[in-house]
Amino acid sequence: FDRQWRPIETEADGLLDCGGHNSEQFYDEWFWYGPAIQPNGLWLATIKIVERMAGAMGDVAYADECRRRSERVAEAIEKKLWKGSYYLLYNDSRTGKKSDTILANQLTGEFIGRLHGIGGVFPPDNVKKTLSTVARLALPASEVGALSSIRPDGTVDPDAANTWQGKSTCPIRVFFGETTRKGAYPHMA
Repeated sequence: FDRQWRPIETEADGLLDCGGHNSEQFYDEWFWYGPAIQPNGLWLATIKIVERMAGAMGDVAYADECRRRSERVAEAIEKKLWKGSYYLLYNDSRTGKKSDTILANQLTGEFIGRLHGIGGVFPPDNVKKTLSTVARLALPASEVGALSSIRPDGTVDPDAANTWQGKSTCPIRVFFGETTRKGAYPHMA
């Protein structure tokens, strides 16, 4: 196994940090700052998958290292990003930049973990609360599927316009993958 993992981490908490540019996350024209839920959920699932791979190869020491790392990352996600009924989009404690926008695919790491047979990566109660919040707010916001993101009051995130082109369509898009995963989650809970 390649043990040279080099995450973009600035707070020594194990979380990936989005540096205000768009190279660390899927939404290439929408700036996020500090730890963000979507890339960190995927990061957590990745660590757990690598843990299983290391175990299958008989590398017990590396599997243990991955387990400790995943526990640290999971704890930091809950501490820094859990809002009570969903996860914050991002929360940069160094700069104070924070977004409580509700991302429809914030549980992508959960989906990937289950898809790869390692189980869920988030606390089950938080998954249920998050799915309920997304269903209540993001699904009715569009006639054709889950709106990519929505504010807790049901409006589109005005800060999403802070992009390199001065505007972003990411928050108001309906992505097929997000809508499909949302439909699959109840069967996975």
